[in-house]
Amino acid sequence: MASTQDLELQLQQLQEQLQRISQQQEQLQEQQQLTLQQLQQLTSQQQEQLQEQQQLIFRQQEQLFLRLQWQLPQQHQELRQQLLQQPTSPPPRTASPRRSSRTRKGRATRKSIQTPRPRSSRPRSSRPPPPPGAQVEQSIKNEVRTARSMLSQVPYAGPA
Repeated sequence: MASTQDLELQLQQLQEQLQRISQQQEQLQEQQQLTLQQLQQLTSQQQEQLQEQQQLIFRQQEQLFLRLQWQLPQQHQELRQQLLQQPTSPPPRTASPRRSSRTRKGRATRKSIQTPRPRSSRPRSSRPPPPPGAQVEQSIKNEVRTARSMLSQVPYAGPA
């Protein structure tokens, strides 16, 4: 049997060991708390950075929109001026290939020498072709519409 001194010594060692374990447990809890705080700080910093990036993107889009709002009408006016300054001449006529009617012996008949008949003054389709300026104007309107459509699809991040 162990003596009382031995038992007391073992009890003291066990108490010291228990005290060390409880101290280690407290330290681990403190470290966990610090780690949790650091994680929360990191996520809040990341959220702040994300918000800053979103605000930057929003400002850039706003500047682009304002620039387009200013530039497109100006370009539209410049193109209109250029079109008005260009001389309006009808497009050059291209001769359609004529069938030569030859006789059996290979000689040309009088039909192939005749001048082509004048074309009908009636247009082929019911709508007349648009003037050249209208096509440019329509393409500018389409560009403006596309730019506005693209800007309307961007989520609004709010003022900075």
